[in-house]
Amino acid sequence: MRNFGVIIASHGFFSVESLKVVEMIAGKQVNVETVTLEEGMGLEEFREDFNSKYNKLKNNEDVELIIVFADIFGGTPFNTITRSIYEGNEMLAYAGYSLPILLEVLTNDKLTRDKAVELIENTHGYSLTRIDQIEESDDEEFEL
Repeated sequence: MRNFGVIIASHGFFSVESLKVVEMIAGKQVNVETVTLEEGMGLEEFREDFNSKYNKLKNNEDVELIIVFADIFGGTPFNTITRSIYEGNEMLAYAGYSLPILLEVLTNDKLTRDKAVELIENTHGYSLTRIDQIEESDDEEFEL
């Protein structure tokens, strides 16, 4: 059983379709949730869906670590994840995911936080932004 959970968050159904491709290649995935920002969806509705999926994984006794991927830096999924981190929710979070990154992570059953960081950043660090290490600022561009 996988000891970590993954949330894939995106605009539109990119997260859902990305997971479908991973499952086509690597088989059915456990402890993986998708969150989609659909056209016409409000921020609060998206935030509630994210929080629900996060809590589902957090309350799973098999899950020791939650890894979150957002599609793009600065978008609503990114901002929702950032707010969640600032509110004290623990996760390893990145913006700018791709299918190779998802495959790299989801073909593992056991990962510690350090091993996950090493795996993700050594393989794909050039194309990702680590969200959970961004510091709060007064910069209006990232105001939540």
